[in-house]
Amino acid sequence: MSTVTRHLQAVVPPDNRLLVVLSWDQHDPFAVTMDVYVRLGLAPERWVFALDLLEAGLHGLAGELDIFVLPASESQTRIVLRPPGRVLATLLLPSTGVAAFLADTFIVDAPPIPDYLHDINWGEVVEG
Repeated sequence: MSTVTRHLQAVVPPDNRLLVVLSWDQHDPFAVTMDVYVRLGLAPERWVFALDLLEAGLHGLAGELDIFVLPASESQTRIVLRPPGRVLATLLLPSTGVAAFLADTFIVDAPPIPDYLHDINWGEVVEG
């Protein structure tokens, strides 16, 4: 089983800091789990949402219903958590950390290279 986990420090405006743990499991490749540690010693608030929502939110507004992801600045990604009828939290995550997490999931989920491709002399193929 392959998993990817990244610990990030989130800013909750105006200046509160929380631990956020993003995780992804190859057995559910379309989902990301985000654990938000509101208080140390307590169980985290867990949110599960589509991996492509996180990716799309790096470049523009993405989401619907209870979670939205969008760029906050060149260096931060905003995640807005909205249970029905209220805004629960706005988290600012470092965009580089979010992008690195996504890159790691794509690397793990890449299909394996077939054995026969290792035996090809690619220099001859390109020249010939």
